[in-house]
Amino acid sequence: MKKSILILILIGLYYQGYGQDSKSQQFLIEDLMKKSDTQYKAGWIFLGGGTAMILTAAAIPNRFDYTDGSNNRRVKSFFSLTGVLSISTSIPLFLSSGYNGRTAAKLSLGSQSLNLPMTSQLRSYPSLSLKVPL
Repeated sequence: MKKSILILILIGLYYQGYGQDSKSQQFLIEDLMKKSDTQYKAGWIFLGGGTAMILTAAAIPNRFDYTDGSNNRRVKSFFSLTGVLSISTSIPLFLSSGYNGRTAAKLSLGSQSLNLPMTSQLRSYPSLSLKVPL
């Protein structure tokens, strides 16, 4: 029984590994840049919305009806709590946007041909290149 379960697990791992999608490096960089831009926009939306909610909570008066003494404490606390949560949600979005942007900046090793004027020879030297897609 143990052998048959082990064989089924190994066969399942083989088919799972075989079904993986192999994307090229260029598509991966483009996807990371697109994801970074989307997260950056979402971060600004959450930050602006949270600030607007906190300012709205500050602008709402404490009492709206002076005759019966009812107040706006629940509404103010709802707006301020939602605003603080929205602003705190924007922080991880900005952080992950920066991480994805730095990951998309590709550091690669290669060889660069260099023309030596005195000897008129083309020699190949190792080089380090940094490509930043804009």
